[in-house]
Amino acid sequence: MMILVDMNILSTFGKVGGLKLLFELFQTKLSVSSNVFCEISIAYEKEYSFAKSVLDCIKNEKIDVVAVDQEDLPYMLGLPKSFGPGDSGFFFKPLCLTTLLGIIVSFDPFPQPHS
Repeated sequence: MMILVDMNILSTFGKVGGLKLLFELFQTKLSVSSNVFCEISIAYEKEYSFAKSVLDCIKNEKIDVVAVDQEDLPYMLGLPKSFGPGDSGFFFKPLCLTTLLGIIVSFDPFPQPHS
């Protein structure tokens, strides 16, 4: 099972030193989209306090970075305009939003994919 985490969750837990709680809760490796990874990298360059701890988790292979591909585009088209750049790469076909192949951890509402 894949546990896909968005930027809001990472920054919220990271700011309070609570990333370890996510690992304790799910008891498995977490994943982020490549877009979320880019957002974390930018946050690190801007010296946001949580970003280093998230990047350390990626470096130590506690968090995987997964890529979005061409087949994922129909699922991304239904995203609300309020979603940020990381969120736009967050929903992709392997999870399909309608199957039980994984869990998405986000504060945002989940749109249905366009067919």
